[in-house]
Amino acid sequence: MVRGIAALLAAVASSAGAGTPELDNAIGAHMRNGMQPETVPQYRWSKADLNGDAEPDAVVLLIDPEFCGSGGCTMLVFRGKGGAYEFVSLSTVTREPIYMLPETRHGWHTLSVRVAGGGIDAHAVILRFDGDSYPENPTLLEPAAPHALDGATKLILE
Repeated sequence: MVRGIAALLAAVASSAGAGTPELDNAIGAHMRNGMQPETVPQYRWSKADLNGDAEPDAVVLLIDPEFCGSGGCTMLVFRGKGGAYEFVSLSTVTREPIYMLPETRHGWHTLSVRVAGGGIDAHAVILRFDGDSYPENPTLLEPAAPHALDGATKLILE
């Protein structure tokens, strides 16, 4: 019985990421400066063509306790590239829901996330791509205008 429990725990630890092998590799490479880690943190993810190149990009919300706090969790954005993924951006203290807006900046769709906790009343903020990345700390942004999410697509995280 103990051996069965140990095997189950090992299987859960080895599949902590819960995405695709390509996404696990990209997250691992980013987190360990290009070196593959033994385990990838737990995460939820969604594919969406954020940059209009007809290849699915990935929005990843790290849900592992190491990457979450009272304000939310770390969000990573990866560019889809020939079946693999390349790191684009990191935003801290984000919460669901995550939306992709029709608006684009520097060729990338604007995103919206929810921020809350740590003394902040829950509200949505708008993350605009600046040519290099999305804003790193969404809690520093102004609350989204009432109709800012009109026409937005909610990203369903797996």
